[in-house]
Amino acid sequence: YYYQGCASWKWYFPYHYAPFASDFINIGGLSTEFEKDTIPFRPLEQLMGVFPAASSRHVPLPWAKLMSDPKSPIIDFYPEDFKIDLNGKKFAWQGVALLPFVDENRLFKALEPYYNELTEAEKKRNIRGDDRLYVGPGNSGYNFIKALYVNKIDFEVETEISIDGMRGTVLLADDCVGEGATLPSPINGAPVRYNKVY
Repeated sequence: YYYQGCASWKWYFPYHYAPFASDFINIGGLSTEFEKDTIPFRPLEQLMGVFPAASSRHVPLPWAKLMSDPKSPIIDFYPEDFKIDLNGKKFAWQGVALLPFVDENRLFKALEPYYNELTEAEKKRNIRGDDRLYVGPGNSGYNFIKALYVNKIDFEVETEISIDGMRGTVLLADDCVGEGATLPSPINGAPVRYNKVY
């Protein structure tokens, strides 16, 4: 829904409820200026900003402690008890969870001392990189993508593609696992054997 990029990665709607139409009185005076040149959270930082403490196993261990340690400088971001406004709804998951908003400056300051404790795999997972496109044998672009790897096309050169109405350019991934090879699991889990996806 962004036509020319995100106006500001720092802006957020600071309320739990959407406005009523009656709240739009004098909307013409509302500022539409946004802070420029902002950047989004990195992936693991984003998880720290949206996960509850019960999901701490999905973030690096040094950071997970910040979600449950009573002396954590950001423990208030992870309340165990909070109100859910059902507002006439039948089930809790339909209600509005009245959670505190995360202060990004406090979050980043709390995480900073622990960056050097991240494993190499965690550091790699915490970067903003290119989007990945995976195609399987049933995809009409499978043979084309496979041929790029088989023919060892230059990995630094963008190649134009058009697959089922999707157009753009692709760069080949240097860590691509070829057909029939084994993809090691990036987490504690079984590897993918006899890979058929490019």
